[in-house]
Order: sequence, then C-alpha cells, then structure tokens
Amino acid sequence: VMDYRLKVIIPQNEISHVPHLLRAAAEKKLRIALNPSPMDDTLKQFPLDGITWLIINEIEGNQLTGKKTPDHIIDALLSRYDHLQIVLTLGGRGSLYANRDERFAQAAYTVPTVDTTGAGDTFLGYFVGLTARGCDMRQAMLTASAASALAVSVAGAVPSIPTIQTVNYFIKERENQ
Repeated sequence: VMDYRLKVIIPQNEISHVPHLLRAAAEKKLRIALNPSPMDDTLKQFPLDGITWLIINEIEGNQLTGKKTPDHIIDALLSRYDHLQIVLTLGGRGSLYANRDERFAQAAYTVPTVDTTGAGDTFLGYFVGLTARGCDMRQAMLTASAASALAVSVAGAVPSIPTIQTVNYFIKERENQ
C-alpha cells in the first residue's frame, strides 16, 4: 500500500484537465501545491477545497480575488478557503506567507538581476520541497527566497537553479555581513 501522506503534486495551468487532476489528487489525499500560472478565467472555477498550498503572485492574486493589495488578496482567499496555506510572491519586494493562524513577510535578497526566467519555479520548488519534508515555514520561505535570488543572477532557466549547498552558503554569507 502506497503512503500518500508524503506525496505532493504541483499542478500548474500549463497542462490540461487541471480541475480533474485537483479532484483526483484530493481524493487520494495527496498534498497539493497549486501554482495557477499562467492565469486565465477557468482558474476561478477550480476546486480549491483540497489545495494545501496556493502559490501565486500579485497579478494572479488580483485576478482570483479582484483585490489589489497583498493583505486584501490574502484576506479574500482565506475568507473563502480557511484551510489554505498561501504564498504570495511580490517580486523584488519579497513574499508573504499566510494561513488562518499566521502571517509573515519574507524580504527579497538584493542581487544583480541577469535573467528572471525560472525564478518563480525555483522559489516554488524550494518552498514545496522543504515544506513537504517538514521544514519550518519561515526557514522554507527564507531558503526559497535565497534560491530565487540566486536564480535571477544567472542567465537561463535550468542553469540558474542553484544547488541546496549553494543556497545555504549564500544565506550564511549574507547572515555574516
């Protein structure tokens, strides 16, 4: 028997049949990290009841809720889905984490920007990978922020994704400044 409690699925809106996939994953009790990118009107009808983490940027948050400010976006989402864990990315202004009991900001690291391709996917991968393994939310947000900062400092999508060793060294180096 497969232990689904440790399994995570990360659907994005670049594939077909996402609502069906979300329902099937929820039935299997998979943890779901939804990144509704690229955003379109069909996403407003997605069943978010089984979602564990909703990882969105400000534009997607506005499109989902009609709200403009980060706090209002989060408030609107949590009023509809109080079980959600929301990560709202704000580009160079960092990101916010929120659930019904906790809300905090994670500052962005300042680095020279070469290419932003892949930065969001790098953030998503690090955040979900760490939290799925039980990492503390604040540490996961900090590490994901550092990883995405490193990603924008290198050209290309795949070559820009840093190793965890590089990310940890970057964080330690910044703490010592």
